[in-house]
Amino acid sequence: MAPNRILYVSYNPETLVRDEQLLIRAGYEVDSVFGTDGLMACTSVGDYASVLIDHACPLDERPKVISYLKTNHPEVNILPPEWVQEYAEQAVTQTSTESLQANRSEVSSGVDAHQFAESGSQKEVAVEFRLLYRGKLPLLNPSDPRRKQQVHAIRKQFHQQLQLLWQQHLALSGFLTHPGKFSRQESFRSMLEIQADNFARCGYRFIPLVSRETGVDCRLEILLLRRDGPVALIPTAGGKDNRLKVLLDALRMPRTCDEVGSSPDADEDPFYVLMEDDSLVNEVTLNTDRLLTPPTSQEGLHDVVLLIHVKSTVIQLG
Repeated sequence: MAPNRILYVSYNPETLVRDEQLLIRAGYEVDSVFGTDGLMACTSVGDYASVLIDHACPLDERPKVISYLKTNHPEVNILPPEWVQEYAEQAVTQTSTESLQANRSEVSSGVDAHQFAESGSQKEVAVEFRLLYRGKLPLLNPSDPRRKQQVHAIRKQFHQQLQLLWQQHLALSGFLTHPGKFSRQESFRSMLEIQADNFARCGYRFIPLVSRETGVDCRLEILLLRRDGPVALIPTAGGKDNRLKVLLDALRMPRTCDEVGSSPDADEDPFYVLMEDDSLVNEVTLNTDRLLTPPTSQEGLHDVVLLIHVKSTVIQLG
């Protein structure tokens, strides 16, 4: 598989030829299909280093296309629509400059998209959403050996919701495919993949929404619904009633390897968490009320329902 082969999924015939020519001038081998049906009918997607999804792809269609590619062709890199203008055009300029210098000395013809990402402007992006948890919120001492695994079980539920958030939120879905580094000797790697490698530990690769590098603000408004009597989530003087700390631990990356399972499940690479560390939370507001739905056969009296309203601001490359 040649690293400069691109499959272009076009949704606008009026710009198809223009974009194809631009990519070819930049030194890429380009084949095109039209629309989602054309992509799914293509039997050779795996032969390409990258797939470029046209900017004209409908917003409600793009997550489906990305999900299809990640499921059926995980080895193929997915390029965002703005890649044509932001990177291919610069590749054409660089290639022209190198051609002028070729008579004097041999120069490298590789394109490092990472340098363009570094030179891009940074902007603050507000991300607001709600997480739902239904189940046990244990009242275990930090020294109890069962505590860390129960925390991870809660963390796994949040992973599934945060994964969908990254795929569906407009500001975050671009980060999924934004090219991080490329040369003509290697395949594209999205910034998400690079970020997952940066936060790899204990056999897992994590994607925190709020990190020390990108987090500006993170506030939590928690509604706790319970069937039993009033429950104090705030730790007591004895340190035994630590449910709030259990919840915050489940929202962050693990600090030690005994906080996770032996290996991630098939859909947990990367593993999505809210934050790198719970010290990044600026404010927590807690309200409690009664849960009036009757318990199912799998639920106990002390099971709770949590609705967590997350208000965050993160720095993202523009």
